[in-house]
Amino acid sequence: MSALRALVVPIDLGGSPHRWALQPPRRPSTSPSVVSALIDHYGRERRRTPDQTLEVAFFHGGLPTDDQLAQTGS
Repeated sequence: MSALRALVVPIDLGGSPHRWALQPPRRPSTSPSVVSALIDHYGRERRRTPDQTLEVAFFHGGLPTDDQLAQTGS
């Protein structure tokens, strides 16, 4: 039996902090409480097996805040 891949928990940071000509409007970044809720949801509802690893991935601009990172348990 092959090992399952990690389940990615996507966290949107709201868009690029850099300005350019075709940039879409910046959205509010995901709050730390929503980061925690998403990780909990993916852990309870999306895992194929209880031992499947969760991998939190931040995307769409900049770096995550310390508060956001704290919610990942890392």
